[in-house]
Amino acid sequence: MRETNWSQTSPTIFGGVFETILNPETRRSGGMHYSSPENIHRVIDPLFLDDLTAKLTKILDDHQVTERTRLKRLRTFQEKLSSLHFFDPACGS
Repeated sequence: MRETNWSQTSPTIFGGVFETILNPETRRSGGMHYSSPENIHRVIDPLFLDDLTAKLTKILDDHQVTERTRLKRLRTFQEKLSSLHFFDPACGS
């Protein structure tokens, strides 16, 4: 195990393993269900991720502006990202 490079391992594998090793009754009573990336994106994409992606793409694809303007817009976008807060009511259970 010590020699294994886990940095290239997708976290989704661990969710599936965790869900598999738990007894179904324990999972049910604890509300423990692993959400796949696909299911997560069904929720978060229309809520905010699609909009953020479109805004970033617009900044990066605007070749009519100077590099200085592009960097200013990217900094503004980064500030917006850093101000976002998210609430996960499941808290990873």
